This record gives sequence, C-alpha cells and structure tokens, in this order.
Amino acid sequence: MNIVVVEHLPQEPAAAIAETLQQAGVDMRVIDPRYEPLPDCCDAAVIMGGPMSANDAFPWLKRELAWATEQLERGTPMFGVCLGAQIMARAAGSCIKPSPV
Repeated sequence: MNIVVVEHLPQEPAAAIAETLQQAGVDMRVIDPRYEPLPDCCDAAVIMGGPMSANDAFPWLKRELAWATEQLERGTPMFGVCLGAQIMARAAGSCIKPSPV
C-alpha cells in the first residue's frame, strides 16, 4: 500500500501516524506541498494540519486542494487533521468559515 502523508510544517509532523504506518510495514511518503509536487495517485492519503486556512490563496494550497479533489473523485481513502480536514471538506464542496464561538 502506497500512502502519501502531506505535512505542511515541520512543527506539525505526522509523528504518531507515520510511526504507526511504518510499524505496519506500509510504504509511506511524506511530502511538503509547499516545495514538492503531490503524486498523481496513491492508495490512501493523510493530510496534516497547519496554521493556515483552506481558504487561503497560497498557490501551493490551491494545488493541494485540486489534488485532494482529484483523490476524492477517485475514491482514494483520506484522513485529515485540522487543516487537512478543512482541505478535504473544501474538496468535497463544503464551505469553510470561522466558528461564531
């Protein structure tokens, strides 16, 4: 199984998730989408968090959103943490906005 782990910042690593995947013998690739291209396809994806919003206009974030949309359309299993969940929600067509609380 080929799993892509998208890490936005070294300060917010996929530590426990990556360790668990490695112990399970899963082929895993950690990618920083700010500097590396995302693969055309994978068997599953984990999208980690970051201080930015899925609504931000960073060029790399727009590319990541397009990639996540393609993966969802293909039926790729995905798991999102914080920002990753926002990206997945936007990719699925949801609106992301601040909570009024």
